Amino acid sequence: KNKCAKIEDDLVGLQGELKNIQQTVDSIPTEIIDVFAVKEKLKNNELKEDLEVAAEKLEKAEKFLSDFDIDVYRKKESQIKNIKDQLSSLASDEHRLVTTVEQKKKKVSLLSEVPCGDEFKHCKFIKDAYSAKESIVADEKSLAKLVLDKEYFSKDLENLDPDKTSDYIDKHKQLLERCQSWKNAISKYTLQI
Repeated sequence: KNKCAKIEDDLVGLQGELKNIQQTVDSIPTEIIDVFAVKEKLKNNELKEDLEVAAEKLEKAEKFLSDFDIDVYRKKESQIKNIKDQLSSLASDEHRLVTTVEQKKKKVSLLSEVPCGDEFKHCKFIKDAYSAKESIVADEKSLAKLVLDKEYFSKDLENLDPDKTSDYIDKHKQLLERCQSWKNAISKYTLQI
């Protein structure tokens, strides 16, 4: 009897295991899964998502580009270039005038060493020094005007904010390039779907 009871217990246990196995087998789909079709479907879903993201980015970028007036910054860039050219020219002129004034001051200082005073202004040895003495005031006025002009142009340049202008133009160009890459991506994704 003990053996029968033990066999019946084993039988009940085995029937429970059989029931679990049967449920597992029943849960397996009866249709054959095409792994390649599932992968293709997943790939298409990813492509659709990528397409939507690219289209959304492109739309936002094109809206921004239509609202952003790049011509204003291109005109500023042109003005900045012109002002920098002016400043360069003024700096060159200033350097030349400073040199000229220094040379004339040296010539004028020679007059203090001349014992005869200005009796012999026409003397060929001191003639240049007297000529320099007469024209040095005009040169110094020209130099002062150049310095003022440089300050004026420097303030104009500062008001145009060259760094910001250049940055905006560069970013506009980069955004145009991104728009083109998004358009290419959209075409590619559309063809693949």
